[in-house]
Amino acid sequence: MLGVWAVLEGNVSPGHQALIAQTRVVLADGFTFFDLGDVYPPAPIVLALAVGASATGLAVVSSMLAGSALHAAWERMMQRGVPMATQATMIASVTLIPSVWYLASQDVATIGGLTMLVIALSGFIRFVQDHDTVGGFTAGLFIAAAFLFDPAALAYAITLALATPLLAATRDYREPGATRALISVLCFPIVAVLLGWAFLEWRFDGSAFAFITSDLGLFHFEVSPLADLWAAAGEVARNVAFVPVYVAVALLLMLRRPITGLGFLIPVAGLVLVRWSGLFYSPTATLVLLTLLAMVSVPSKPTRLGTWIVPAAALAQLLMNVAFPPETPGFESWMALLG
Repeated sequence: MLGVWAVLEGNVSPGHQALIAQTRVVLADGFTFFDLGDVYPPAPIVLALAVGASATGLAVVSSMLAGSALHAAWERMMQRGVPMATQATMIASVTLIPSVWYLASQDVATIGGLTMLVIALSGFIRFVQDHDTVGGFTAGLFIAAAFLFDPAALAYAITLALATPLLAATRDYREPGATRALISVLCFPIVAVLLGWAFLEWRFDGSAFAFITSDLGLFHFEVSPLADLWAAAGEVARNVAFVPVYVAVALLLMLRRPITGLGFLIPVAGLVLVRWSGLFYSPTATLVLLTLLAMVSVPSKPTRLGTWIVPAAALAQLLMNVAFPPETPGFESWMALLG
């Protein structure tokens, strides 16, 4: 409702303004395949076309996607029997933050990719934590779906592929080629999508992978690869510091079973790779992603430490992010409407 009201008051986020302009270019071209750079990522374009390039429609769709991600995480907590006090405080730590309201209603591309990533990474965590093979397939399929919303999903696919040999070794696989099979399960869907898009570019634009090499501007380092990697790690560390719920759950998992905690920390490595490659992932998107992952992974039968550390971290997270909101384009003018 806040998103629709803001649009009716004349406030449309920069992200939705750009998406609407991009969609109108597609409509003006008559849905031709030429100049495919105008239609990547394709999923937000499809959603914008479905609502007639309407800012109000995009706000509604974005809010629905955000609600779906929250519902999936909450349902997972309920199914696992997480204590109600933990559920309530964790949900409050993400739903009562104004910058999250803005992201959830004003950035359909980010929130769509984030929803797919949450499902993918929670599947990967189930694969590590519960030895759930279906979780591995879920991770592969939904990372591919996330790539249709946000190119940052490619960094997560690479991170999971690099981490799989280490994690697979802990599962005592003795079959020859088991690790290669696991990597294939995780990476084949996104590789298929990537190659399919490259083929369309080659067929209709004359050059494959142009959207990676030029449109996205990947791996164009400002100083040097090592210096930029260090800067990316520092930026991600500062963002993670504003998600103490994730840190608390990671601590509990590490104390209970170190390999599970290691698997839970892989998304942070993915965030570093995203920033190092030159892609942008906002602090608020990091907050939502890591909090939802903490919700689906929090121990259902906490120790005495767990019964108080997660609710305390949730309260701290809420206070920190309300008191020190992240710098997000368009957020201040959107908040001025609420004030």
